[in-house]
Amino acid sequence: MALIQRGLGMQSSYVALITSSPAANIRIYSFSSEEMSNFQLEQVLELRDSHQAREVRFMHLPESEDLLLCVSNALPEQPLTIYKHQGAAGFQKILGDSALPEVQSLEVLQLSSIQLHFLAVATSNAVYVVVPQITPL
Repeated sequence: MALIQRGLGMQSSYVALITSSPAANIRIYSFSSEEMSNFQLEQVLELRDSHQAREVRFMHLPESEDLLLCVSNALPEQPLTIYKHQGAAGFQKILGDSALPEVQSLEVLQLSSIQLHFLAVATSNAVYVVVPQITPL
Protein backbone atom coordinates (compact mmCIF):
# COMPACT_ATOMS: atom_id res chain seq x y z
CA MET A 1 0.00 0.00 0.00
CA ALA A 2 1.16 3.53 -0.76
CA LEU A 3 -0.42 6.73 0.52
CA ILE A 4 0.21 10.36 -0.40
CA GLN A 5 -1.54 13.34 1.16
CA ARG A 6 -2.52 16.24 -1.08
CA GLY A 7 0.38 18.65 -1.51
CA LEU A 8 1.06 21.82 -3.42
CA GLY A 9 -0.08 21.39 -7.03
CA MET A 10 -2.07 18.21 -6.28
CA GLN A 11 -5.84 18.02 -6.66
CA SER A 12 -6.41 15.05 -4.33
CA SER A 13 -4.83 12.64 -1.92
CA TYR A 14 -4.29 9.10 -3.18
CA VAL A 15 -3.87 5.57 -1.93
CA ALA A 16 -2.66 2.66 -4.09
CA LEU A 17 -3.28 -0.97 -3.14
CA ILE A 18 -1.78 -4.07 -4.76
CA THR A 19 -4.30 -6.90 -4.99
CA SER A 20 -3.81 -10.49 -6.04
CA SER A 21 -7.35 -11.82 -6.12
CA PRO A 22 -9.31 -12.29 -8.34
CA ALA A 23 -6.52 -10.87 -10.55
CA ALA A 24 -3.25 -9.07 -9.89
CA ASN A 25 -3.69 -5.31 -10.17
CA ILE A 26 -3.08 -1.96 -8.53
CA ARG A 27 -6.18 -0.10 -7.38
CA ILE A 28 -5.78 3.65 -7.04
CA TYR A 29 -8.26 5.60 -4.93
CA SER A 30 -8.56 9.35 -4.40
CA PHE A 31 -9.90 10.69 -1.13
CA SER A 32 -10.55 13.80 0.90
CA SER A 33 -7.39 14.35 2.92
CA GLU A 34 -9.07 16.43 5.63
CA GLU A 35 -11.12 13.55 7.04
CA MET A 36 -9.45 10.64 5.21
CA SER A 37 -12.90 9.80 3.88
CA ASN A 38 -14.88 9.73 0.66
CA PHE A 39 -12.64 7.19 -1.11
CA GLN A 40 -13.33 6.92 -4.84
CA LEU A 41 -11.81 4.35 -7.19
CA GLU A 42 -9.88 6.33 -9.80
CA GLN A 43 -8.03 3.68 -11.77
CA VAL A 44 -7.07 0.01 -11.96
CA LEU A 45 -3.67 -0.92 -13.41
CA GLU A 46 -3.56 -4.54 -14.55
CA LEU A 47 -0.59 -6.72 -13.60
CA ARG A 48 0.43 -10.21 -14.59
CA ASP A 49 0.55 -12.87 -11.90
CA SER A 50 4.08 -13.25 -10.61
CA HIS A 51 5.97 -14.87 -7.76
CA GLN A 52 8.04 -11.68 -7.35
CA ALA A 53 7.27 -9.37 -4.45
CA ARG A 54 5.89 -6.01 -5.51
CA GLU A 55 5.95 -2.60 -3.87
CA VAL A 56 4.30 0.70 -4.78
CA ARG A 57 5.40 4.19 -3.79
CA PHE A 58 4.07 7.63 -4.65
CA MET A 59 6.56 10.37 -5.40
CA HIS A 60 5.55 14.04 -5.66
CA LEU A 61 7.99 16.37 -7.40
CA PRO A 62 7.12 19.86 -6.13
CA GLU A 63 9.41 21.65 -8.60
CA SER A 64 7.42 20.32 -11.57
CA GLU A 65 4.22 19.42 -9.64
CA ASP A 66 4.38 15.91 -11.12
CA LEU A 67 2.92 12.96 -9.23
CA LEU A 68 4.58 9.62 -9.94
CA LEU A 69 3.62 6.08 -8.98
CA CYS A 70 6.67 3.81 -8.79
CA VAL A 71 6.10 0.04 -8.94
CA SER A 72 8.69 -2.67 -8.40
CA ASN A 73 8.44 -5.89 -10.41
CA ALA A 74 5.18 -4.92 -12.15
CA LEU A 75 6.09 -7.50 -14.79
CA PRO A 76 8.79 -10.17 -14.56
CA GLU A 77 10.80 -8.42 -17.28
CA GLN A 78 10.21 -4.92 -15.82
CA PRO A 79 11.83 -4.55 -12.39
CA LEU A 80 10.92 -0.84 -12.18
CA THR A 81 7.84 0.75 -13.74
CA ILE A 82 6.96 4.41 -13.26
CA TYR A 83 3.56 5.97 -13.99
CA LYS A 84 2.92 9.72 -14.17
CA HIS A 85 -0.43 11.26 -13.24
CA GLN A 86 -1.88 12.90 -16.38
CA GLY A 87 -5.01 14.58 -15.00
CA ALA A 88 -8.23 13.07 -16.35
CA ALA A 89 -6.25 10.32 -18.14
CA GLY A 90 -5.02 9.05 -14.76
CA PHE A 91 -1.66 7.39 -14.26
CA GLN A 92 0.12 6.63 -17.55
CA LYS A 93 3.30 4.58 -17.89
CA ILE A 94 6.39 6.69 -18.59
CA LEU A 95 9.07 4.09 -17.75
CA GLY A 96 8.70 0.38 -18.31
CA ASP A 97 12.06 -0.94 -19.40
CA SER A 98 15.12 -0.90 -17.22
CA ALA A 99 18.37 -2.77 -16.91
CA LEU A 100 17.92 -3.34 -13.18
CA PRO A 101 17.73 -6.88 -11.81
CA GLU A 102 14.73 -7.96 -9.70
CA VAL A 103 13.93 -5.23 -7.17
CA GLN A 104 13.86 -6.26 -3.50
CA SER A 105 12.98 -2.91 -1.94
CA LEU A 106 11.79 0.48 -3.13
CA GLU A 107 11.86 3.71 -1.10
CA VAL A 108 11.22 7.37 -1.90
CA LEU A 109 13.74 9.67 -0.23
CA GLN A 110 13.86 13.43 -0.10
CA LEU A 111 16.40 16.00 0.97
CA SER A 112 14.04 18.87 1.74
CA SER A 113 16.86 21.35 2.41
CA ILE A 114 17.79 21.27 -1.30
CA GLN A 115 14.43 20.09 -2.73
CA LEU A 116 15.91 16.83 -4.05
CA HIS A 117 13.65 13.79 -4.44
CA PHE A 118 14.94 10.41 -5.47
CA LEU A 119 14.12 6.74 -5.48
CA ALA A 120 16.31 4.18 -3.71
CA VAL A 121 16.05 0.82 -5.47
CA ALA A 122 17.60 -2.17 -3.70
CA THR A 123 18.37 -5.41 -5.52
CA SER A 124 20.03 -8.53 -4.14
CA ASN A 125 23.49 -7.10 -4.93
CA ALA A 126 23.28 -3.31 -4.88
CA VAL A 127 21.34 -0.15 -4.10
CA TYR A 128 20.63 2.18 -7.03
CA VAL A 129 19.63 5.81 -6.72
CA VAL A 130 17.18 7.00 -9.38
CA VAL A 131 16.63 10.75 -9.74
CA PRO A 132 13.59 11.54 -11.90
CA GLN A 133 13.90 14.30 -14.45
CA ILE A 134 10.65 15.19 -16.18
CA THR A 135 11.31 17.18 -19.36
CA PRO A 136 8.30 18.29 -21.41
CA LEU A 137 8.72 17.78 -25.15
